[in-house]
Amino acid sequence: MYVEVLGPFIPGPPLRLPLFLTLAECGFPSPADDAVDRVLDLNDLVVKNPTATYFVRARGDSMRGAGIHDGDVLVIDRAREVESGDVVVAAVDGELTVKRARIKAWAGGRITSLWLVPENEGYEAIEVTAETGLVVWGVVVYVLHPLARDLAREAQQGELDGRRARDARTRGDGGAATPPRLG
Repeated sequence: MYVEVLGPFIPGPPLRLPLFLTLAECGFPSPADDAVDRVLDLNDLVVKNPTATYFVRARGDSMRGAGIHDGDVLVIDRAREVESGDVVVAAVDGELTVKRARIKAWAGGRITSLWLVPENEGYEAIEVTAETGLVVWGVVVYVLHPLARDLAREAQQGELDGRRARDARTRGDGGAATPPRLG
């Protein structure tokens, strides 16, 4: 799975939406309730570190088991320290990827064995060695994906546009083939 960088978080006016007291049951339905608990600002929900937050669009299906689908928007927090089990966006030898970080061994406070693991059996884990060029861009803190069919089609169209742009970069007629740098 690779990513398309959408850009940093740019604070704007709050997007305040009602947050209802009643929980949405995923099992048996319960009677509807109109009681609004408070107002929810989506920025407050998904952005904890505004100056270190970026958005990327996921491409591919290697993280399907983690609930990350092709075309999803990932919220990346660059201020979070990576822990074993976190899903991260990382540049591996210059190529951006989304994988689950698995820290296998520690010695003297240093990581001695790190794997970047996909969540799809069709892909192999990446062992990070001393020779591997690795830059972790940040930890994925939220995944946004559409459930409505028309919005899913829009995300798929965005995927096609992204592939065309990537293919142009690869051919050399649309810009650099290396991923852009963040901040």
